[in-house]
Amino acid sequence: MIRREVVRAELRAALRQVWRHKALSGGIAALLALGVALNVVTFAEVGRLLLEPPAHVADPARVARLYAVQRFPGFGEQTMGVVSYP
Repeated sequence: MIRREVVRAELRAALRQVWRHKALSGGIAALLALGVALNVVTFAEVGRLLLEPPAHVADPARVARLYAVQRFPGFGEQTMGVVSYP
């Protein structure tokens, strides 16, 4: 079992190191904050764009997309979306 005195001593030593290297500690804290913020923004946008139905569509189950298929004899066919999302 870890004794409280050992934990306190380790915590004091860690805080002394942080206090000695202020620029490094500040840079690490800023980088961590930036990473958390980017993660929050990324998940919010993925949820808004991919997981929720569009706000301006009354019945999302009836939304359809039109495609045009162009056939090239001897070469195959090419499928293109002819209508953009909006």
